[in-house]
Amino acid sequence: PPAAPALPRVRCRAPRYPVAVDCSWTLPSALSTTRPVAFIATYRLGMAAHEESRPCLQPTPEATSCSIEDIRMFSLAPYVLNVTAVHPWGASSSFLPFKAENI
Repeated sequence: PPAAPALPRVRCRAPRYPVAVDCSWTLPSALSTTRPVAFIATYRLGMAAHEESRPCLQPTPEATSCSIEDIRMFSLAPYVLNVTAVHPWGASSSFLPFKAENI
């Protein structure tokens, strides 16, 4: 069977700061399938795995972008965005830590 999707390349921008952070992603290689890839995007405030994850708002599961709308200004802890590409033969995840003031 074909391999799982490559790791998503993720980036976040804050042109609407302090209202929201907008993130987007791409897959670096074309998939050899006619089925679309779905994405699950979540974020948390802080690096610890026990921190509560929340959904990053996507228009559809196939969308390659999302928005984080409840930004905590001047937080000492970074946000961590997790984007998982889900394919019929597997899944792959990328994590992007960032501070809203620095992007």
